[in-house]
Amino acid sequence: MLAGTASADTLREALVSTYNANPTIMAQREALKGTDATVAIARAGAVRRSAQPPGSTRI
Repeated sequence: MLAGTASADTLREALVSTYNANPTIMAQREALKGTDATVAIARAGAVRRSAQPPGSTRI
């Protein structure tokens, strides 16, 4: 085995190892978390706006 290579007995272990150690995948995972947070904030704002009775004003 070459130095710096991962060892896995199964394909599943190889995929898990790659998923947990690949810097590109880690960066994309963090970017997705940011997008998820933005969507949750936007949805929360939409719910608050739609919960107002028609004709009411926000203070």
